[in-house]
Amino acid sequence: MIKELPTDSPIIIDTIDGQKRITIPFDRNIRKLIIDFLVQFILIGGFLLMFWSCLVAIQIHGSDFFYNTGLTISLLMLIYQFWVLYCLARKSSPDYFYFNKTVLIYRNGIPPLHLLDRAYENMVRFRILFLKQKTHEFSLDEIKKIQLTEGVFGNRLSIKNIDIATAASEVEREWLHKIIKQQYITTDTKNNEIN
Repeated sequence: MIKELPTDSPIIIDTIDGQKRITIPFDRNIRKLIIDFLVQFILIGGFLLMFWSCLVAIQIHGSDFFYNTGLTISLLMLIYQFWVLYCLARKSSPDYFYFNKTVLIYRNGIPPLHLLDRAYENMVRFRILFLKQKTHEFSLDEIKKIQLTEGVFGNRLSIKNIDIATAASEVEREWLHKIIKQQYITTDTKNNEIN
């Protein structure tokens, strides 16, 4: 297990109002973002064409179950595709950790959406569309149950079944696991400084 933070890590360690804060930014891949935008515009164009075709068919042939269904599906898919487009365009926000003396405060970030990235599971990709920032406070008893587990997509750091440090790499999660244990679980106060 690696205990050191890599020198090229984007993690920022600073102090806010006397509390240590760790900021873990998300990496945004511009090439993937451009490809995702192109795919979205193609999909929106296709659903607009479907919507227009069904609308014209209804005006020419009258209302029909087939045309009404096509019109409804294309309208719903257009709304969904515009929501995905908004999620692609919105700015990602980093994960924040505030090291208070009695609690660990974690504010989850919002990752960038990459539709064609195989590193994401489909459900994770879908959850990102509706993800909001939340602040979690973990007590000392809850912090003692911190887990670093291995999974299919790499390691996972969690407290109370809440994934934390989702923006971090595997090595950074191992480092953060060590730091949280030092700050809250280890009784040796000499090691309680963030390196």
